[in-house]
Order: sequence, then structure tokens, then C-alpha cells
Amino acid sequence: MTLDLAPIFDWCPYVDVLCNTAGVLDEYKPLLEQSAQEIQEIFEINYITPVELTRHYLIQMLENKKGIIINMCSIASSLAGGGGHAYTSSKHALAGFTKQLALDYAEAGIQVFGIAPGAVKTAMTAADFEPGGLADWVASETPIKRWIEPEEVAEISLFLASGKASAMQGQILTIDGGWSLK
Repeated sequence: MTLDLAPIFDWCPYVDVLCNTAGVLDEYKPLLEQSAQEIQEIFEINYITPVELTRHYLIQMLENKKGIIINMCSIASSLAGGGGHAYTSSKHALAGFTKQLALDYAEAGIQVFGIAPGAVKTAMTAADFEPGGLADWVASETPIKRWIEPEEVAEISLFLASGKASAMQGQILTIDGGWSLK
């Protein structure tokens, strides 16, 4: 792996709230259609990068006896079908990391949460809105009959980061329009 996060740490030396939101899809490919290299690249972005960003900033949070970490886990972190093999596996790993981190550092004053969005209109899902894409099908299969707006996920993030969730720890909040009810 060629993961070099030093430029990020130089650009942003300290955080009170860390939101690990980067992610990449895998074209819904099953295992036998993904190379080891493709799987490694997806895990590097979806799992290893959040772990290493957290490792760096957690040290500072522990020194200050406070901090909030929010991981974007995806509905693929708790069910199959939200992505292909690598995406789903990497998001399951991120959910496990979120819960274990929450348990390990709760007494130190570090709050850890996950957010599990379903289909959200973002650059990552732009191809779904191309002709022949999945946008209409996804909306029709979602109980609320629409995609999630990015602002809706941002509102949950803001609540978790606000300090108003002080009695919560380790929860992964689902915002999927009811997709996971099916």
C-alpha cells in the first residue's frame, strides 16, 4: 500500500470531531470478478484510511480527554447487496472498528458513532443517474420512494458532533429511507 496521510496531518494538525466519510464503490462485483489489487484498493480507502486517520487524531483526543469520531459505514455495513464483495466487506470491517473503538475508549471521553446511509445523491452515485442507471429502480424499491439527500445525512452528522448525543456510544445510525426494512 502507498498510503501517505502526512499531507492531511500537515494541513489539519488537530480536530475535535473526526468524520471519516471517504468511500469508493466496487461496481457491485462479486468476489470472482475482483482482483486482489481491486480488493486491496477498496479496503485502503474504505477501511485502512479511516483507521489510520483515527489512530493519528485519537492520540490528541485522549490527551484532551474528549473527542468525537463519526464513521460513514453505509447500509452495506450491516447487510449484503449495498455494494459488491469488496465494498460490503470493507464497510462491515468499518462497522466493527466503530463498535470496538467505541467500547475501548468510552471511559476516556471519546465518543464514537457510525452512520449507515442508503442510496444518497452524491458524486459516488452519479453513475446511477446516467441513462440506463439504477436511480429510478433504487427509488422505486426504497419504501420512501426517493433517494436520500446529502443534507439529511449532514443533519445526523451535525447532531452526533454537537455534544447533544452524550448518552450515546457506538451506535450506527441508519438513514436509508426504509431500505433495510425489506
